Amino acid sequence: MLGGVIWCTGNICCVPIINKIGLGLGLLLWAQTSLIVGWVTGVTGIFGLFTPDPVPLPALNYIGFGIACVSTIVFAFVKSNTEVVVPEENQFLVNQPDEQKKKGTSDRIVGILLAVFAGVCFGSNFDPPLYMIKSHKPEWPQNGMDYVFSHFTGILLCSIFYFLLYCIYNRNKPHVFPQSVLPGFLSGIMWAIAQTSWFVANDTLGLVVSYPLISAGPGIVANLWGILLFKEITGKRNYLIFLSASLLSAVAIACITISKEYEPPKNTTFVQ
Repeated sequence: MLGGVIWCTGNICCVPIINKIGLGLGLLLWAQTSLIVGWVTGVTGIFGLFTPDPVPLPALNYIGFGIACVSTIVFAFVKSNTEVVVPEENQFLVNQPDEQKKKGTSDRIVGILLAVFAGVCFGSNFDPPLYMIKSHKPEWPQNGMDYVFSHFTGILLCSIFYFLLYCIYNRNKPHVFPQSVLPGFLSGIMWAIAQTSWFVANDTLGLVVSYPLISAGPGIVANLWGILLFKEITGKRNYLIFLSASLLSAVAIACITISKEYEPPKNTTFVQ
């Protein structure tokens, strides 16, 4: 449950992050921080709390990790060319022009700090169950899937707690957007499938491999939505940047996968 609380705490920061520095920079910062924290956790074993993940080719894994970081940064240079027109009834969901003009350096600093904090939460939310698994105590389950229910329970209870705080802060007048309820449930189901798969990836690949691989994907998917569906990303420059970042991600994935799956040649003896 503690891991779910950590994840939920990072997740509630996403809305103020987007309001203060935008989705592009916000996603870049929390994804990059999550990638670094998760990878470092796997390399150091939470700084000695458990045995680090074994990697046959550590140098190649380091190279792949570095390339994955660079690819995430390159994705941030893809610019949107479409101005979003928000219906009048949905205006409360976004910042008004007057509010946007009032934003200054302090808002940007707060947004950046929140994004980094969220990334730390996303990168460390697997640490509690991972510590229990790596401790190899007979009373603690050794399969990551055994911790999924308690993890999600922690997220649910923590979400309810934060929502109650929000209601108190707004004097029992929370802003609820009815049309977003069903899409919210559907996106939650999609996320739950992905998070469960992440538990499996951590079990089979280790954090040293799973975090760089999984963190490199959102930039590709998000930009493909913008190009193919929303048509908000256009122009030769944007396409070249997207292609370059995607190729970097592919190289990073290849390096990280090879570093984990490589089997050193067995010693052979020659009979004279």
